[in-house]
Amino acid sequence: MKLFGKSVRELIGFNDLKFMAIGLPFVAAFMPIVFFQVHPWDDFNLYLRNLVGSFGFTFFYWMGDRLIIAYFRGKMPKLSQYRARLIQQSFWILAYTLLFCNVTDAIEFLIGVDFSTPNKPSTFKLNAASITVTIAISAIYEAYYASAMWRRTAIESERLKKESMQAQLETLKNQVNPHFLFNSLNALTSMVHDQPDLAVEFVQKLSKVYRYILEIKDKEMIQLREEMECIHAYQFLLKMRFGDNVRFEIDIPDDQLDCHIVPLSLQILLENAIKHNIISNGKPLTISMSIAKNGNLLVSNNLQKKKMVNGSTKTGIENIRSRYRLLSGKEVDVIITQNHFSVSVPLIQVENYEVAHH
Repeated sequence: MKLFGKSVRELIGFNDLKFMAIGLPFVAAFMPIVFFQVHPWDDFNLYLRNLVGSFGFTFFYWMGDRLIIAYFRGKMPKLSQYRARLIQQSFWILAYTLLFCNVTDAIEFLIGVDFSTPNKPSTFKLNAASITVTIAISAIYEAYYASAMWRRTAIESERLKKESMQAQLETLKNQVNPHFLFNSLNALTSMVHDQPDLAVEFVQKLSKVYRYILEIKDKEMIQLREEMECIHAYQFLLKMRFGDNVRFEIDIPDDQLDCHIVPLSLQILLENAIKHNIISNGKPLTISMSIAKNGNLLVSNNLQKKKMVNGSTKTGIENIRSRYRLLSGKEVDVIITQNHFSVSVPLIQVENYEVAHH
């Protein structure tokens, strides 16, 4: 049987056959003893008759609860929906249990079937026994699910830290590689004598970029405003190196600056644009940042690809994509046309992020 394109077992989250093989007989065996005071040591034949009926009831409760749990996990799979799912799921499990218990009890009464106990239990006791069993079954499934979710969250958290560290390492490697240092020092040298004030500003901007990289090492997300401050410093360094051969067009409304993004994502995209494209007087590179119609931040550049790229690890954009999936479940889209290369970066509303992760 499939629900939402998945089998019940997939939606449950684990192979529960062994669990049912042990749990069903165990619960069925204790129901007559605990709820109806029918003991095998007092009257084994009577206990055996009750055991058969108990097993049948437990089986139908178990299968029904299992199906309801699977349905609501498929319908509300997100962690942010956990509370709503639990409330709706519990309501339907309780309704199913009471309906099954009372309908079967009414049928037994109408056809004149004895319950097999010396004294027929009251309706209240039957309902109490049924609800207790179904609550126990649901609680075990939910406990296992919560444990699995906790393990998955822990694994994703570790993976996110690893991805973040890889991004920082990649950025630092790009910033301190011989080419970057040589070009930066070469630009600085040409300024020291003729433009000492500009040289001081160059050093300050370079320091700001490195400081930002080090300061955000433990952050999963950063305000767009903070990332843009680093981008403006990095933009200054690039302008000193390439002059008018690199042009920036930044159009981001102030009300979007409070949104959050994955740290270093914009800097990695700028580095990719610089690394992979020809930059010259005849072919200036234009890099633009703007808000797209869908609310994402769009980073674009005119496409003039180099034939060969030195030192490219081809992990920058994949790293950003991976971190966005882990943090928000959102996708980073790459759009390539004949003349432009664009990356659409989702802006995260921190309130929505917090709700989704609690």
